[in-house]
Amino acid sequence: MQGNFGSSGATQVNLIEFLQCRAVPILLLLVWRFGVLRTRWLHEKPFQVQACILVSACVVSWLFVFSYYILLPGPNLAGFVENLHLIVPFGQPFALNLMLFFYLITGQQNLLFYPSLVFVGLACALVVDTSTTDGGIFSFFSMPAKFVFVSISVISCTGAHHAEQSSRARFKAQHEVDKTQERIEGILNTLMPPLVVQELRKIRTNEIPPSHQYKLATIAQSDLCGFTKLASSRTPQEVVEFMSELFGNFDTLTDKFGIYKVETVGDAYIAGMAEAPLTLTNSPTSVVLFGIAMVDAVNEWAEKMGVSVKCRVGVHHGACIGGIVGTDMQRYHLFGNLMSGVEILESTAPEGMVQISQASKEAVEMEVQVVDKSQVPPLVFEIRSEPHLQTSKGELHNFEEVGGRTFVVSQTVYPIFPPTVNQGAMGA
Repeated sequence: MQGNFGSSGATQVNLIEFLQCRAVPILLLLVWRFGVLRTRWLHEKPFQVQACILVSACVVSWLFVFSYYILLPGPNLAGFVENLHLIVPFGQPFALNLMLFFYLITGQQNLLFYPSLVFVGLACALVVDTSTTDGGIFSFFSMPAKFVFVSISVISCTGAHHAEQSSRARFKAQHEVDKTQERIEGILNTLMPPLVVQELRKIRTNEIPPSHQYKLATIAQSDLCGFTKLASSRTPQEVVEFMSELFGNFDTLTDKFGIYKVETVGDAYIAGMAEAPLTLTNSPTSVVLFGIAMVDAVNEWAEKMGVSVKCRVGVHHGACIGGIVGTDMQRYHLFGNLMSGVEILESTAPEGMVQISQASKEAVEMEVQVVDKSQVPPLVFEIRSEPHLQTSKGELHNFEEVGGRTFVVSQTVYPIFPPTVNQGAMGA
């Protein structure tokens, strides 16, 4: 053996180099398996990850092939072939082993199609370059075996192409599903309070939808004065555009003040705050400011359009019940004397003004005592001195129907942030 393969020292050096060439691929695979794949880099830098995987796979494949060259005894290939069976099985088992390893390294990397083409070039380079060199590992491969070796890399590329196409199709399908889900979520959040939607997800199909008792609700209802007359002189398309623009402005104000839009009835807009699950925070002052902001928004819109339209708002505070109504077209509605009272306050409010009940005024004053006063603008309350409340149609209502004397509220400066308090403070 030593006559053909050199000294034992040289053999020992070759063995050490062989083990090193096998240890480096194992180390690289462990780094990818237990290190890189558990970091956010895989998702944040996908193209860099693809390039690093490609380089690692090429290095591992080349080291695996090169490790067999280290075992070769030198230029005396004839003596090596004579004793080949004593060192390395460079026969069919070796060919199958090398092909299998190359396939596992190059075909299981989840690379995109174009990066995977590098493996085809690598396979051709290995076969062409080594087959022309004495002592080349691939000199033991027959032509069919070399063809199969290159074909394996082509098959891997084909698999990468199909995998990429499937991945792109799944991504597009998932993207459409996500967009549809977002639209559904948006619709649900306009039909019901977000916290109520979360409750619905937790109940079973045949269970009764949840209902809620609110003790500290503050509701505002607005009406557009002069809009009916304006609508009679405009086309249906113009009327719809006007309502869409006005209610769109009101929707923006609900987001600004953190108020839930309950519903719209004709040209009436109803919104408010209460304990969870109606809203996350509960601030009577925010509802009053929302009412004043609606009046100002309509004044600005009417001035811009050159029309005579004003807004009047009623705000009431008290207890009510909330629940889901309907089977096919479910909506979240509020019920109780509070809703009747806020309708009276709205219909009897002076044009272009906000009328609030005694309970609303007391709730605002209580809130001012527990929040930062610098965030609350000075509100002016003017008591209604009339003996009765009268609508624009001449209908009379007693003050007792809304819990006592009412007030017209106004203010000149909006706070930077709408005042909000937690439910515990409101309940104190």
